[in-house]
Amino acid sequence: LKMAEYKLSQATLIAPEAGTIRNRLMQPGDMAAPNKPVYLLSLDTTKWVRAYVNEKDLGRIYEGMPATVTIDSLPGQTLSGTVGFISGTAEFTPKQVQTTELRTDLVYEVRINVEDPNNVLRLGMPATVTFDNK
Repeated sequence: LKMAEYKLSQATLIAPEAGTIRNRLMQPGDMAAPNKPVYLLSLDTTKWVRAYVNEKDLGRIYEGMPATVTIDSLPGQTLSGTVGFISGTAEFTPKQVQTTELRTDLVYEVRINVEDPNNVLRLGMPATVTFDNK
């Protein structure tokens, strides 16, 4: 009986934290292994918004900087957050920057960690970020 209970416990998948399943990576009947993901899980505990800052404004943004996030579905309401990550590499279009004028089209990814006590943010939801320059 103990062996059967152990095997049953090994057949149950347990998420490391609470979250939302975004994608199933394996199908029923596939062989699961400890180093092979089965589901793509989006954690609900830490939420962040991805924004892009152009190169000219990058010097005014710093990690830990306060920011305000607004979403279209809740006009007039704001969510507070802080800058948690600034990309070290630029993204731009076109891929090859040749002239000084095109260099201004460089953008850097910035992630804002958002306090969302009412759980209003959803995956992929568009948002507007305003940096609080203090």
